[in-house]
Amino acid sequence: VTVKRLADMVSEESYKLFHKKARIEYQPAPDRQPRPSRWLSNARIREIFPWFPSVPLREGIREMLLYYNNLIHT
Repeated sequence: VTVKRLADMVSEESYKLFHKKARIEYQPAPDRQPRPSRWLSNARIREIFPWFPSVPLREGIREMLLYYNNLIHT
């Protein structure tokens, strides 16, 4: 999942729950940060940490939004 797609999913779920879309702002990357010359693989991380999510991504996004909404309004 790309960062843009993840941001879009959060915005979509926010609209479904609260009838408000999250505003997504695009900022250019700082020039001082090196950019990878290739896509990085998470295969080695999976070998070291054999963990897989037990909750589907959209469900996790909804739970996160409800959690933070509850924190803000209590």
